[in-house]
Amino acid sequence: MQMEAIMNKSDYERIIKEEFAGQAQKIMLEQLEEFFDLKDKHILMPKYNVGNDVILPKETFLHGFGNNLDVFDDYATNGLISVDFKEKQKKRIKYVANLWHIHKKIKLADYIKFYSGMTFQFDWSGKETIVPYGKIDEFIESVRNKKYFTLRAESTMESRFMPCLQKDGTLPKPGESNRFDGCNQLAFIFNGRDKKCQKLLSNNLLNDQLPFEIVEKFMGFEDDAKREAFKANRKDGDLARIAYVLFGLPVNMLEGVLVGRIYEKDEKVLRHIKVVLPSCYICNIDGKVIIP
Repeated sequence: MQMEAIMNKSDYERIIKEEFAGQAQKIMLEQLEEFFDLKDKHILMPKYNVGNDVILPKETFLHGFGNNLDVFDDYATNGLISVDFKEKQKKRIKYVANLWHIHKKIKLADYIKFYSGMTFQFDWSGKETIVPYGKIDEFIESVRNKKYFTLRAESTMESRFMPCLQKDGTLPKPGESNRFDGCNQLAFIFNGRDKKCQKLLSNNLLNDQLPFEIVEKFMGFEDDAKREAFKANRKDGDLARIAYVLFGLPVNMLEGVLVGRIYEKDEKVLRHIKVVLPSCYICNIDGKVIIP
């Protein structure tokens, strides 16, 4: 099998200059410098023992990526860098790292219960309500007296990409697609609390301090209505749970790896994770540390 060529800083710089111009190019080149400067700095990480509850303080970030250990090895070696630098894809948002953003301290177990639930919508209001895992019966009971004809439900955004409680799934066979099949087994937990990380993380498309004329260079809006809606609600609703950080995050921001039920029981996979990322803890979807 032919090995994929490893990209270096000059490769990224060349692509940025090809894809962007003006202020957007300037910010991306500065972000590239910040990434490579930050990756060699020490970031203080939390310490856990087996069985401890993982705590997600404010400014923790998570990223789920299916069950592919080759993808894990790539990210664990090079950092979580936008896949657009390797292959151009038809995406609405490009050249960013897609992250789940923790704004308020929470136990990992409670966060997983939250996003492992369902998103409900009443036909008469359009308002969406997230009901945590295990709380759906209580929610149905609470709306018994409300007038509605339909009550729509769908999986939460997070559960489509992260290991979660509501989907066990099975590992895909070689060559099979695993998109949304319920078998997400891997996610990274990034520490963004250190002051050294703040400059890199500030270049987030949902940070309203970043001028919108820069933001739209990274996005493809279907029409003016969607453009204006995004512009007006960058920090509200569903978007508040997300961060789109330009370029990516370096490996030394990684504090832990979250695994699903299948990989939690696979000693070979766990050993592989620990060998590749010896300084990171491994935790399960109960929010507990299984390997410190």
